[in-house]
Amino acid sequence: MQAECYRIQIQKLIEDVKDLFGECKELGLLAKLELIDSIQKLGLNSYFEKEIKETLDTIASVKLKNNSNPFISSEGDLYGTALLFKILRQHDVFGVFIDEIGTSKKSTFGDVKGMLELLEASNLALEGENILDEAKAFLMVTLRDTNTMCDDIDRCISKHVAYALKLSSQRRVQWFNVK
Repeated sequence: MQAECYRIQIQKLIEDVKDLFGECKELGLLAKLELIDSIQKLGLNSYFEKEIKETLDTIASVKLKNNSNPFISSEGDLYGTALLFKILRQHDVFGVFIDEIGTSKKSTFGDVKGMLELLEASNLALEGENILDEAKAFLMVTLRDTNTMCDDIDRCISKHVAYALKLSSQRRVQWFNVK
């Protein structure tokens, strides 16, 4: 009896998250990426494969149609670009973003959240992607210096930086990241 109540509650929660994908259409592509990233970090992406695939197909088609990255603003949005890169690479939808990542490298200092996502994305580099190897080396030094020298970094982000410098999220057991 209690098990059936839990199953009903789980199904309700799954439907609520699926509704979030519909709500993100009004919020924009970055909100969708953050939702997908959160779902993956919790290890729940198997429940939302269809929604994630549809969202990524939409993002890829927008990119190809506009021939530009919708996340790069006039200042250059490193966080959005790195998050987009990481998610598309994880789902083998990756296309033509490496050059944009490379040009964003010059304006990264000060955007710790963006640098962290770019570091995680650089861990997904394939052989021969020298720009990502260079970005990774640059980010390892920059994040290490930023984490040790700056007192005004959010404590939570500082922990994430320390974990990312030790071991990439792709190499960690996902369940331990949920904590």
